Amino acid sequence: MTRLTKRKEMQINVVKGRDMAILGQGKVARINFKKVFNGTYGASDFIAMTKNFQAIIVEDIYQISMRDSNLARRFILFVSLAGLTSKIDECYNHKVKLYATSEKGLDELFTMDGSKNSEEMFMIHRCISRLKEMQSQKYLQELHQLDPSSNIN
Repeated sequence: MTRLTKRKEMQINVVKGRDMAILGQGKVARINFKKVFNGTYGASDFIAMTKNFQAIIVEDIYQISMRDSNLARRFILFVSLAGLTSKIDECYNHKVKLYATSEKGLDELFTMDGSKNSEEMFMIHRCISRLKEMQSQKYLQELHQLDPSSNIN
């Protein structure tokens, strides 16, 4: 994966007056799971990533405990922004190709740690479902969408 995205820092615009630094080359970004999802990134950062990159490589994903709800919610938000009023699924709707290195498979990615919160369970199932669909041949053949509502590439 190193050849795919040489460690070149790029600046992308998040909102007027605020940029974010991200490793990437051309239309491929490379992010570290712990740094991004345990950090201060949020919805506007994730939206900027999906608009600027056709593919995103997420490195070193480890099993996500629902005890660490901030990390879990940020990752779920990144994959499918289900909590926003506009109900946008950013990576999915923009047809971003998501590649990852992980110590666990998709069905073992989250651990509930005794939580019975039905909203969290729904969000986890939705996220895993999106990730599985994003592996399909049909999804992988879709073109990157800059603005999914207008169907313009």
